[in-house]
Amino acid sequence: MRKFGEYVRAAYGCFSAKWIFGALAALSILPNLIKTILLCITKESLGTGAVFFADLLCVVCASAFAFFAIRSANGQTKQAAVIWVKGYLPCIAALYGGEILIELLGGHFGLTGKIIGCAAAGILLGLSFHLLRFAMNGKVKRKAGREIVRIGATILLAIVCWYLLPYLFGLGVRAVFSGNKVWSAKLVAGLLNTIFRWTLLMPVLKFVCGKERQPESNEETLQTENKKSFLAYIPVCASVAVLLISAVLLFPQTVSPADRLKDEYYSRTNMACYNLLGGNIITAVNEYSDIQRELEVWKSVADGGWNDISEQEIASNPMLAYLDTYTNHTEDRLEAMEKNYTAGYIKDTDYCFEMLSEYKKADTLTAEQKNRRTEILTNLAANGLFVGGLPDVKEKAAAMADVIENAASYRNSFEYAELLAKMRVGVRNGTNIADSVGTGITYSIVDNAIEKALKNPEDFVWNYIAVMLYNNQDRHTLYLTSEYSADFQILTVVENFEKQFEKQLGNDITKEEQLGIKKLVMQTYLRALALDKCADYGLEALKSLDNSYIRENTMYALLKTGRYDECLKLAKETETGTNPAPIYYAAAATLESEDFDASVEYALELAKQAKLSEYPKKADELLHSWLALLIVDTETTKAKYGQLSEVQISRLESDAFLKNYLEAYANAYYSTYGGHSVYGDSYTAALDKAIAAADRVLSECGELCYPYYLKGVALAQQEKFEDAVSAYKKAIEYKSDDPMIWYALYSAYAELEDWENAYTAAEIAIGQSPWFNYYNDYEGIGIHMYSYRDRAKAEIEKQHEASQKGGNE
Repeated sequence: MRKFGEYVRAAYGCFSAKWIFGALAALSILPNLIKTILLCITKESLGTGAVFFADLLCVVCASAFAFFAIRSANGQTKQAAVIWVKGYLPCIAALYGGEILIELLGGHFGLTGKIIGCAAAGILLGLSFHLLRFAMNGKVKRKAGREIVRIGATILLAIVCWYLLPYLFGLGVRAVFSGNKVWSAKLVAGLLNTIFRWTLLMPVLKFVCGKERQPESNEETLQTENKKSFLAYIPVCASVAVLLISAVLLFPQTVSPADRLKDEYYSRTNMACYNLLGGNIITAVNEYSDIQRELEVWKSVADGGWNDISEQEIASNPMLAYLDTYTNHTEDRLEAMEKNYTAGYIKDTDYCFEMLSEYKKADTLTAEQKNRRTEILTNLAANGLFVGGLPDVKEKAAAMADVIENAASYRNSFEYAELLAKMRVGVRNGTNIADSVGTGITYSIVDNAIEKALKNPEDFVWNYIAVMLYNNQDRHTLYLTSEYSADFQILTVVENFEKQFEKQLGNDITKEEQLGIKKLVMQTYLRALALDKCADYGLEALKSLDNSYIRENTMYALLKTGRYDECLKLAKETETGTNPAPIYYAAAATLESEDFDASVEYALELAKQAKLSEYPKKADELLHSWLALLIVDTETTKAKYGQLSEVQISRLESDAFLKNYLEAYANAYYSTYGGHSVYGDSYTAALDKAIAAADRVLSECGELCYPYYLKGVALAQQEKFEDAVSAYKKAIEYKSDDPMIWYALYSAYAELEDWENAYTAAEIAIGQSPWFNYYNDYEGIGIHMYSYRDRAKAEIEKQHEASQKGGNE
């Protein structure tokens, strides 16, 4: 510990320490000091050249201090110059090169990019310290392993002592000085941070460079240096190149008023979008309203018109206050600016620089105006702001035409935001029970978006919004399906949407993006029940994109539209593997086309998948659907079981699992489909047989959904509703996204008058009741779901009201 203390004292006590502090001060404090002095002298925004040369002067001063630090440690001027070139230049190049890296990575990747940039900059700085040590001491004979460890330690110390700890210290300093508007506060904060960095850096430099050399020990090193090849100067050349690139990249660019305004609107619009997506809907829509109003005024200015900007708008919107002073107060501009400033309406930085310009133009200033100017200068300097201002509106109005046109496109964004805001609300009023079912996308919102899309067929965003709203809307009744005009209009919109996507993005889209568009288009066709279009679209899409989603929905559409041969062909072409869907579609297509032998064989394979597959849930669902086609009459499909031959029935029942599944299905629905039951037993016996058959299926494979569902159906018909609830809940454990099962659960709870649970089950059934791409829709589940929920809700409210009155219902 004692030796460590002596080591640290030696680091701070060496003669070069004071020069190193001067170098650090020149780099961190001098730039703001010079710019503050220039700002106070000129009393207006500094030019980009003045800012750049102020920074350059500070680098020169830091370089001079660094030379004297090396000279005091080395003892010889000539040798100090060589060390300065080979050691100092890499260090300063690493500092500025690292700054560029941090800015570039931070700009592209945010906080993560900044962290990576700081790490990379620290590595560069650590390596430059190694070059400084080499320049001062020459090549030290050490083992390669030790040298690598020393370089690693140097890099780590550079990261910690130059970036990490000073950053944390700076946070504390800023917290102490936050809100302090004294111009010197920023300089004091910079001085404290410089002292802290110097305190950390001195022991590190001593560790890296070693002891200070005496003058006489450098002659031999100097002779050795003179004999070395040009290779030693490669790092020097690289450092000079980095410094030149840094000078170019860090030189303050003069941004035109048009570009500045364009960037500002781009930034504000994106921020409003982020607020919208984050759920801050009111903030987002208000911001869009402000943008819309500002653009109206800009357009009016460009056209030479008068702008009636209210006092309220001036008080709440800095841009409108600026536009008002420049368009409506030509004669008394400074007076209007001061009025807004003193009223507290405007404290905007650019506005303050504009006031300085107006003060500069004024012939004379009162004592109050001078004090106000001093206050503005002090505030700007305290915040480290030396450049700013706004464009001259009337002079730049014509040149701003392109920017105004570009920014005016955000009017559409404002309308998008209103629609998206409504999408996010999704809450109904006027009920005692929280009723937040659905997305909040109503028919009127969808109709509005589709109308906009049809009027703007080449507007990709409107077409996209219309398609997305249509696919996520609340459907209050499925009775509207055949008459709902949007179902017809959306077909035109979705075609325009895909055309504009390909036209605007062309070959730049990735395969994943292309697939996403195909899926969205197919989903739209399915939701609009345009199944022929869906089938044709899917067949065409498969020529370029072989995807399971497209294949399965194409087979579904082909089956539902009676194109059984095409469905069978596609099913046969699809690799089965562990996916039972192609087997099901082959079984269904052959069943509907009355090729019963083939259908039975496919059904046996499907049963095998449900029984033996590692993931039997989908096979179970599809086997249940095939049994529905086989046994149940619908409006469009005649039950096929009665047409099977005894040989085919025998073949079907050769698999005990499938035989039991068939028996459970047929007998569970005996009361509804008695005329089509394959068994002639009485009603009660049929239900008992259904339960026993379902249990046999589950004893062979217990991780299936629909045998439990069939068991629940039979139990419900026996009026054993508590047992039925247990069976349905067990079915839901294995498949929780089938609205038919949730509806059955609702029905059982309703019979038990458990209205709270009944309401919840109905809610979930509504949320999961898409009729497109739904294989078990033969019962029409979902058609009356809203009325079921409303009945449950009414009963709950009735009970709650009775309980509040102290009565019983």
